[in-house]
Amino acid sequence: MSYAELFERSPMRIFERSTNGGLANGQLGAIIGRAGVGKSALLVHVALDRLFRDQKVLHVSLREGAEHVRTFYSEIFEGIARVSRLKGPDRDRALVKIEKGRLVQCYLDRGFGAADLDKAISFTADVMHFVPDLVVVDGFDTSNEAEVNGLAALAKARNVSIWTSARVDGGAAIGNESAWDTLIRLDPVDTVIELKVERAGGAAAAEAMGLQLDPSTM
Repeated sequence: MSYAELFERSPMRIFERSTNGGLANGQLGAIIGRAGVGKSALLVHVALDRLFRDQKVLHVSLREGAEHVRTFYSEIFEGIARVSRLKGPDRDRALVKIEKGRLVQCYLDRGFGAADLDKAISFTADVMHFVPDLVVVDGFDTSNEAEVNGLAALAKARNVSIWTSARVDGGAAIGNESAWDTLIRLDPVDTVIELKVERAGGAAAAEAMGLQLDPSTM
């Protein structure tokens, strides 16, 4: 399969259709679920899809170090390349896109809110001349309504898409649900992970649009 075919036939096209086109600039989305269901892996898939479109991605990790995050990207990319039989120049070109378009920053063992993210984006733009199209925040505390509101305001002010992941156990609610443009819930069902779109396009989903994911590859 060529690089162009990989993009067009990617399962992310199904993901986009299920979420009314995915996140636009200025919008906020979250992938929520219990521990170990693949939230971080799905975030990386979203990020890789943007990178393949020559967009820039700022990946903010609140749980793992930079080397772990980069290794995670490599493992998921190699799985995609293997299944898609992406080889030779097309594979090399995809790897270059990832390295050129992605910036990883880690904020471990400390609180991290919308104001911190705003400072991080300013730093990357002013000092590193890196202006992201997509910001991924892995491990954001979605239970704090004020921080969720701040994150939504930041997405609009910066005109950037922001995807987060958050551990939500026991069906717990997240802060100010109306602030989210898109909400995705991952639930283990038998041998698969079921993806449910709970909110899309800034409104509650009319019905549960279920996608089933392979837990080993998402």
